[in-house]
Amino acid sequence: MADIFISYAHEDQERVRPIVRELEKRWSVFWDRKIPPGKTWESSIGKALEESPCVLVVWSPLSERSDWVKKEADVARKKGTLVPLFLDTLVLPLGFLRINAVDLSDRNNNNAYQGFQLLIDAIESKISPSTLPVTESLPKHGLALLEGAAQTAPQRKPAQQSVGNVGFAQKNQLAIGVAVVMLVILGAVGSMRLWSKVENKSVSGAAAVKVNQEDDARRKTTEAKLSADKETAPPFGAEAKKKLKIGDEYGGGKIAWLDATGQHGLIAAKADIPGPYHSWDAAKAKCASLGDGWRLPTKGELDKLYRAKCAVCGFSDYFYWSSTEYNADNAWIQYFYQGIQGYYDKSFQRCARAVRTF
Repeated sequence: MADIFISYAHEDQERVRPIVRELEKRWSVFWDRKIPPGKTWESSIGKALEESPCVLVVWSPLSERSDWVKKEADVARKKGTLVPLFLDTLVLPLGFLRINAVDLSDRNNNNAYQGFQLLIDAIESKISPSTLPVTESLPKHGLALLEGAAQTAPQRKPAQQSVGNVGFAQKNQLAIGVAVVMLVILGAVGSMRLWSKVENKSVSGAAAVKVNQEDDARRKTTEAKLSADKETAPPFGAEAKKKLKIGDEYGGGKIAWLDATGQHGLIAAKADIPGPYHSWDAAKAKCASLGDGWRLPTKGELDKLYRAKCAVCGFSDYFYWSSTEYNADNAWIQYFYQGIQGYYDKSFQRCARAVRTF
């Protein structure tokens, strides 16, 4: 069984060959389109297609018109083994438009280009989904995988769950506090009543009745006050406001992150900045132009958006700009297909989503 099955148009063979050479340094590759004598498509090519954990489909104007490539791509899509690759700029066939593809269209066959690094990572995610490959830094603009395996670990539970637990504990503390106060007061009342009974032995019957009446009146006043205080007391901590959670519509967007109090956090705009792609300078300017504190997220905030992308919704599986600069020419980005952070030339065209804090 080969690690990688490559589906491509025969006419693109020479363009695909340099890519195969690089991949063969890491994995076993099936890309021979010849059917041996006495074999059928199903027993040779079809068998390799079914068994390979990764199917690399190389899209070009020629493969886009190939029924065989479309068939193989459809099989891989249904099995979850598909990794699409652009050799040229084109629109994918129907059924594949929503699948993110690695783009090598502007610097074909140059394995130093960042797109090739992304291709390696995408293949690794299919072959060994629990690990992230150890890669070398790229000569130019390089995709710096500083986040390492932590970026591919299962997403942490949303912060609002811990907030909910805090609120529950706080409410329990309040209830316990009220109960203790009531016990102390009622204990004091009981002591006064006992004292009254002792004193009644030395006073007349009329005086004892008066003492008991005053005692009962005092007790009723105390109980009424406790009941009123309980009804009018403000909720504790996070309950003083609406209970917020990630994904809620709030402040003109959707909550993407909450702090430990549950009342402060990060709001993401409901949609990306229209474009859909922008240079870094343009992305910053367009986010700021929304006013009211909207801006491009920092590197850390961008990772919070990625982790909440399913709750916030509307994100592409492409690259997103952060406002954090790597140096004068490059800024940090995040790949929303896999969560990997790296840096790119500020002139590149990427997606942008505005955020604000509350």
